[in-house]
Amino acid sequence: MRRNSFIKKKILFLFILVLCFFMMTGFTYQEDKQRIFDNAGLLTEEDEEYLEDLYREYSLKDEMDYILLTTNTTDGMEPREYAKQFYIQQGIGYDKENGDGNLLLIDMEHRRAEMIDRGICVDYITDGEVEGILEVVKSDLSGGDYARVGETYADAVHDCFGASGSTDGFLLVIYGVIALVAAGILTGVLISGNKSAMTADCHTYSKKVRVNPATRKDRYLRTVTTARQKPKENSDGGGGSVDSSGFGGGGTDF
Repeated sequence: MRRNSFIKKKILFLFILVLCFFMMTGFTYQEDKQRIFDNAGLLTEEDEEYLEDLYREYSLKDEMDYILLTTNTTDGMEPREYAKQFYIQQGIGYDKENGDGNLLLIDMEHRRAEMIDRGICVDYITDGEVEGILEVVKSDLSGGDYARVGETYADAVHDCFGASGSTDGFLLVIYGVIALVAAGILTGVLISGNKSAMTADCHTYSKKVRVNPATRKDRYLRTVTTARQKPKENSDGGGGSVDSSGFGGGGTDF
């Protein structure tokens, strides 16, 4: 009786462990961090709050940081280098410092916008798409509608990921079903194994077996197939190009 009780507790523990593991893969914790750095004072308080909410939403959905940075000076650096240094110093990245993310710099000193990205963002956004995004926001940059620039930029990058907020709830349901099915299968296997009767005895392996050493025969057992994730395909033949620091992106004057 004690043995059966121990086995049941062990099965229950494994069930909870597997359930927690699969459920955790469906929820990614993201700390509440600042994503709008309006150092040039180009945005109203309302615009800044709206963009903070928008960038937080997209960051959670796409699992990469969305950042907007404005400045009146790059401290003697080229705009792109300034953006890269800011990215590194701030430790931008969704899952780790200097990890997955993208940043739009609006540099008022040189009248230039720089888009830089890193990690998974580079894989999903091609060089052609970068040029397209910058071309879209260029007119608003020239017109001084910087709040619209920040919104249009984030929307365009988000569209590159093909993400949709309406699928979030569905994905969570899928994760839950997978967790329950996997845990159920594991539990069934353990219970089935526990009920199996011992069929071998002292005579099982003492039966006479004819052996013909002159006969050799290969038996086909099984085929093992290894699946690998297929890289994302696009019209440009791959993701965006990166520099020696691991950053992708591009820039435009306005």
